[in-house]
Amino acid sequence: MALAAAGDVEGALQACAGVLERDPFYLPAIDLTLDLLIHRGDGQGALVVAQTALAEGMESFTLHNTLGLVAKARGEAEEALARFALAQAQDPAEGDTALRRAIMLLERDDPAQAGECLLIHCEAVPDDPGAWLQAATVLTHFNHPQVAAPFVHSYARLSEPGAERDHRLAALGAGPMPARQSAQMVRQVFDKNAAGYDANLAALDNRGVELAREALAAVLGAGSGDLVVVDAGCGTGLVGPVLRPYARQLIGIDLSPAILAEAEARGVYDTLAEGDVTAMPLPEGQVDLIYCADVLTYLGDLAPVLDSFARALSPAGRVIISTEPPPAGAGEVHLGPSGRYAHSGDYLRKLSESAGLAHETLFAGRALRLEYGHRVRADVTLLSRPFPLD
Repeated sequence: MALAAAGDVEGALQACAGVLERDPFYLPAIDLTLDLLIHRGDGQGALVVAQTALAEGMESFTLHNTLGLVAKARGEAEEALARFALAQAQDPAEGDTALRRAIMLLERDDPAQAGECLLIHCEAVPDDPGAWLQAATVLTHFNHPQVAAPFVHSYARLSEPGAERDHRLAALGAGPMPARQSAQMVRQVFDKNAAGYDANLAALDNRGVELAREALAAVLGAGSGDLVVVDAGCGTGLVGPVLRPYARQLIGIDLSPAILAEAEARGVYDTLAEGDVTAMPLPEGQVDLIYCADVLTYLGDLAPVLDSFARALSPAGRVIISTEPPPAGAGEVHLGPSGRYAHSGDYLRKLSESAGLAHETLFAGRALRLEYGHRVRADVTLLSRPFPLD
């Protein structure tokens, strides 16, 4: 177990093999072996181990879950659903499998059974507001508000009053849309998830770095190394190495101290500062390039942030931003079930002009990441001063 925790998959597999040589029916070693094989992508090996254990009359959550994962990867939906149901019966409190099973049911347009699946999990952890929130979110995402309603109610009852609850309820259609996610809410979420942030993005097939590379090449060509560059909402600094060739000074700004610590470890930034993109801690008129990707989705009202960008820009300065387009008919600003905001091109153009910035769409509807198995699209926009300042 210590080898697995340290990331030594091969060493942990060898240790499990040694245990199973002495006791071929030691279920914890079989379960860990299955987890390790799935982790390294050896679905066939996991399948053989799981089927052998089941043939010997063994039962566990991990056995059935592994067979479900392998079946799902092979496109065997019925077998996957059956195995996930058996796994859930073994451990109703385990949330990932319940969510995975519910999404598969929703994709085949069976919201009632998906709701029952999620209810089994929530009732196994009845005092966990996060479980009720996740269930409400996925059901709302798939446009089943009536099925989601009791989960929304339970989340509202269990969660602490405050800005985060108000925001989550608004995203689920149970309250007025706030102007933004509160700074405290964003900071807490990213502080909590900083250590695993990059791995989470990889699991969602996030293509932000590729989009950054393409956008910078389209706007600036090859890096000249002579610009003052701000990575606004820098996160763990994934885009830092892409920005570095363009910068004589590279500044990263983010709300989360824990995230900034991860960015510091990359060693690519000259300066890292804690701050909000709506009021960046920068002198006015000295920044040549602001890069702000996958950040504005935490803000509904973009006027403050665009004004902040405009104040920081040098006379020939430019801004590259990404936004997510709203669903058809959703209006200029839309708060989705995930709690993220989407903004129309017309809205962005109007606010850019008010901030004294010209607006040019670089890319529209580009693949960005996965959300509940569906591809989220992003628009990438260039903002610049239409003429030098007096």
